[in-house]
Amino acid sequence: MIAHARKSARLFTALLSIVLLADTARAGNLSLDFDVDGVLPGATGQGFRYVGTLPESTAFQVTGGVLKIDTISRPGEDFAYYETDGVYDSQFSAELTVRARVTRSDNFGLGFAFYDPQATMVLAVRRNGWSIFGLTAGSLPDSTDFRIWNLKTSGVTRQYELRVDGMLISSGVLPRLSVVSQFWLGDGTSGGDVAGEIDYLEFANPAVVVPEPGTIAAALSGTILAVGLRSIRGRRRASAA
Repeated sequence: MIAHARKSARLFTALLSIVLLADTARAGNLSLDFDVDGVLPGATGQGFRYVGTLPESTAFQVTGGVLKIDTISRPGEDFAYYETDGVYDSQFSAELTVRARVTRSDNFGLGFAFYDPQATMVLAVRRNGWSIFGLTAGSLPDSTDFRIWNLKTSGVTRQYELRVDGMLISSGVLPRLSVVSQFWLGDGTSGGDVAGEIDYLEFANPAVVVPEPGTIAAALSGTILAVGLRSIRGRRRASAA
């Protein structure tokens, strides 16, 4: 009877831990869409960073279901981007999917980056091409049309694959170039560099399956029922003896 109770208690504790850790597992996920006009990412928890006097509402606008960025009109300004700390851990696989277009670009272009001390990914999209900082670059037909960019990394091996509209255009091993864990998007270089639009952005890391609330509730109720049945059976056996 005591052994059954201990085993049931351990199972109950494990399931309860899943509930308590569910929000932690979600901590490595970012999902940005821009369905509400005028609501900038800075109002939803993304840290806006800039150098100079460039306000968020000048560099970025949300209108017509997209996030618009324009730093070319402010060539004297340095950096205008959104940054989130602590959402990338290279021990786990990661995936970034962005639907975006670049209408004008100089030098760097529109940047999307995630990195920690063990792996660095900085993707820059320009009107006629792209680059991965410290690794490689390539050209593409005019990117003034929306394209879907997809980046996958494999975790501890630091392997990556980059696809555009489903076509594999680059793969390799990520370098180690950072000392912090961050995710950012926008114009992360000096001077005005880019004008473009982002339709949506999804970033997932770590790749942890979080149980749905209904699944958790069912598991907990099942465990409670199992504990109760074992207790009843134990009492019946004791009475029969």
